[in-house]
Amino acid sequence: MQDNNKDQSSDREEAKQSWQTPGIALRQGRRAQNLTEDEVCRELGLRIGVLKALESDDFERLPTDVYVRGYIRSYCHLLGMEEQPVLESYEAYCQQLPGSHGKPATEGQVTKQQPWWQQPKSWLIAGVVFLVAVVLAVLL
Repeated sequence: MQDNNKDQSSDREEAKQSWQTPGIALRQGRRAQNLTEDEVCRELGLRIGVLKALESDDFERLPTDVYVRGYIRSYCHLLGMEEQPVLESYEAYCQQLPGSHGKPATEGQVTKQQPWWQQPKSWLIAGVVFLVAVVLAVLL
């Protein structure tokens, strides 16, 4: 019962903010649809950490701006919400962040390099080396 009161009071606090952050809008939309975090993750194919970062406006934990916008669009589509207001809220939120200079904070973020076996060029090079070895073995 007390947890339910906490949820209601946090929802009221969030509702007081007339211009909602994107995370608040998405979380309230999910709750309005009576969806759990796990259900949303399953439907969108997201990890729980990505969903939690979206709903808590922790965009620094997410990949570049293009991905964040895609996540927001997909999430809005799942919830039946219009995506444009949430994307505009995302822009406004990012412009308020220190050092953002009006750009989303994640823009230009360096992504983790893939292991060599997951890089397409590596397979091409490995294939050519293998092919040369096979040809040399046949000729010799």
